[in-house]
Amino acid sequence: MKENTIVSLCLTSYNRKEKLKNCIESFLKTNVYPLENIEIVIIDNGSDDKKTVEYIKSLKIDCYDIKKHFNEKNDYPFCIRRAKNQSRAIAEGSYFIDCPDDHLFVVKSNWISNYMEYLDIEKENISCLCHYAY
Repeated sequence: MKENTIVSLCLTSYNRKEKLKNCIESFLKTNVYPLENIEIVIIDNGSDDKKTVEYIKSLKIDCYDIKKHFNEKNDYPFCIRRAKNQSRAIAEGSYFIDCPDDHLFVVKSNWISNYMEYLDIEKENISCLCHYAY
C-alpha cells in the first residue's frame, strides 16, 4: 500500500436522511484510516424529502473532502448501477468503498488498510471485495 493513498467512500441515498446520517456517523466512529486520505462522495438519487436534501447540502466534516451530487427528481427511479458509476466518475480515490445509505460500520479497526494490502497482493484474482458479514 502506498502512503497517502486516497480512498473514496461512495454513498447512494434517496429520501433517507436518518439512515444516511447513521451510516456516515458509524463510519466516522469506526474509521482508523487517516482522515486526510478519505473522501466521501454522496449521490442523492433525486430525493424530494426536504430534510434529506438539506442534510446533505449542509454536511461538513472536518478533515474530510465531501463531494455531493444531486440527481434531478425526474431521474428517479435511478438505476443503482448508474449511481455507483456516477460516484466513481466524481471520486478521486485509488480505491472505492461502495456503500448504500442503510449500512452501519460497527468495528473500529484498520480494515481499509487491510483491504488495500490484500487487493495489492491479489489484484489479478479479485473483481470485488465487500465489507459485508453474514
